[in-house]
Amino acid sequence: KVQSVSAWRQKIAQNWLHVSIADVTQAPQEAILMGDKVNFKARVSLGDLKPEEVQVECYLGQRGNVGGIVKLEAVPMTCTGKDGETYLYEAAVSPVTSGRQDYALRVLPKNDDIPNVLMPLYIRWEE
Repeated sequence: KVQSVSAWRQKIAQNWLHVSIADVTQAPQEAILMGDKVNFKARVSLGDLKPEEVQVECYLGQRGNVGGIVKLEAVPMTCTGKDGETYLYEAAVSPVTSGRQDYALRVLPKNDDIPNVLMPLYIRWEE
């Protein structure tokens, strides 16, 4: 197991520069009521990585009074297919708080043999 985790870390390091998020779309809605679902879609380039080696998330929360985001929530997105060199990801997100919401998409390394993967150098945010 140690060797496979080491090989996975090496693969992440070698391919992370090729990971990017593009074409993020949100279902257009004028007003979102508490409990409503908001649909997000994105195209994600992974280089030589596979969808099971990463976690794509919609990171959202309520905008604070003095800036920043409070009450953060990370909602996993599902890989729904591949189009050329990019993978398609989708999520239906239901905000848990009222008020103005902000969101950003991010990609993180994922390995089922490591329960809490935290590799700060390898977090790719939507640009």
